[in-house]
Amino acid sequence: MGNYHARFLGGWARATAPGYPPTRFSQVEFEGKKRLTRRERFLDEMENIMPWADLLAMIEPHYPKEARGRPPIGLERMLRVYFV
Repeated sequence: MGNYHARFLGGWARATAPGYPPTRFSQVEFEGKKRLTRRERFLDEMENIMPWADLLAMIEPHYPKEARGRPPIGLERMLRVYFV
């Protein structure tokens, strides 16, 4: 019976669990109804189109490693910023 209520109530079950911040009515009500923004749609489409694993494998041998001085920014982050 406890699992049924946890699934049925969604955010309310989390709000009563220790370690979770309290959930507001608006958060619970609109949790499943949120429209995707243009930014979210764009990033989802880019995630589906780009072969990230292949690009990372191809560029990684040539990307600078931490040696001395300022540490380089992560390769995956740099690729995503470059392609946005």
